[in-house]
Amino acid sequence: KEELDEFSSFLRLNENINYHVGLLYGDTITKNSKTHIKIKSMYLQPENNETHLLETAKQSIASKVASALGLRLVGLIVIHSPRSFALSSQDLLTAGALSKVTGHQFVILSANNSKSRGHLTLEPYQLSNQAMDMFKQDMFVGRNGEDVL
Repeated sequence: KEELDEFSSFLRLNENINYHVGLLYGDTITKNSKTHIKIKSMYLQPENNETHLLETAKQSIASKVASALGLRLVGLIVIHSPRSFALSSQDLLTAGALSKVTGHQFVILSANNSKSRGHLTLEPYQLSNQAMDMFKQDMFVGRNGEDVL
């Protein structure tokens, strides 16, 4: 709860964050055939960074530090101002590409930064097994056969 309050305060102080994507690191715990994800760290890529998020996930110092701490990439956080939809197609494509790279299912955390109401709303999502299989089979490609990301 304390960490969430600090994160919410950070977003309120940085009102210029209308859309930002970051990586979530932690552990997966399987208990009674159910998998739970425990988020322990978050990396928000600088907004002016030209490096693609997929490359960041593979090669960044954040990923190397997380690995050294025994953490792995477990999710994606999408911070956005209020909108009429929870996740955009680009959010889903990014999540699919990252899950394909990691080889496992992970969480997508939608963080609605409602400045007018002064609070943060977090909603967790997960790609379906069918969507994961489609990404593994490279069914999401651009018009010229290039990767969608």
